[in-house]
Amino acid sequence: MAEDEQAVAIKNTVTIEEAGPCKKKVTIEIVQEKIKKAIDKQYEEMGKEALVPGFRKGRAPRRLLEKRFGKETTEQIKLTLLADASKSAIEDNKLQAIGEPDIDFENIELPAEGSLTFDFEVEVRPEFDLPQLEGIPVTRTKLEVTDEQIDREIEQMQRWSGVWTPREEGSVELEDQIIADAVLKIEGIEEDEKLDNVDIYVRQNGFVGAIPVEKLDELLVGAKAGETKETSVEVPKTFFREEYRGKKVDIRISIQDVKWLKPAELDENLLKRYGVEDKDELREKIHDTSMAGWKHKAERR
Repeated sequence: MAEDEQAVAIKNTVTIEEAGPCKKKVTIEIVQEKIKKAIDKQYEEMGKEALVPGFRKGRAPRRLLEKRFGKETTEQIKLTLLADASKSAIEDNKLQAIGEPDIDFENIELPAEGSLTFDFEVEVRPEFDLPQLEGIPVTRTKLEVTDEQIDREIEQMQRWSGVWTPREEGSVELEDQIIADAVLKIEGIEEDEKLDNVDIYVRQNGFVGAIPVEKLDELLVGAKAGETKETSVEVPKTFFREEYRGKKVDIRISIQDVKWLKPAELDENLLKRYGVEDKDELREKIHDTSMAGWKHKAERR
């Protein structure tokens, strides 16, 4: 059995519970073996292209790759595992989801050892018995996959396989990742909470450590490495972390480094990952997969 087939054969443990009207709670355990295979595969592919001073291309030892790229690589592997696991859980258990899974990506850590367990809630279609529908005329929408839709799908594939790369010049942009030292002054707590070399993703609603920050993009976009930004937030009274719940938090962010997600090249390695020989075959595969998905959704309506 090929390595990719072995990875696919490793099943996650999935538990599904009722979480309210038209809502399911899904708990997933990703076993250690599957995590290790994902890590090994990522570093194997990275090792073929990585440029490390003192080594020829593709010759750098893994320990140096882990030291140089470990943090962003771990984050990328985590996001891929969570996305794949949640998608498979919904599809394999035939959950008729009507929204995206509510996953707290920022506060889920990839363990150094052992399995990764996480949960999320998802809204599903209500279940009820339909009356007799024979004889009612229906109109079927013509299904069509455009070149623009295929282009967007390919761009997303390249981003999923991309690498966080230092932004050598210029300022912070939306969806960048910054490495920063942060200080949190929490209402009612005398000692400040200090976070060194923390990853912060520049999004409209992001996190600094465990603290949710609305309009984080407005605070950070345009800043540069070496600058310090400050803001204050009121943590919601319904926040899941009791020690922050309903408190004012003053935040100081000292930007150390700025990175952008460099999409993977649409080359032989990426094509091989998706099981195709060339770009034309990839486009055809995306077209067929999209059509099959739409037809399946149309049949379920």
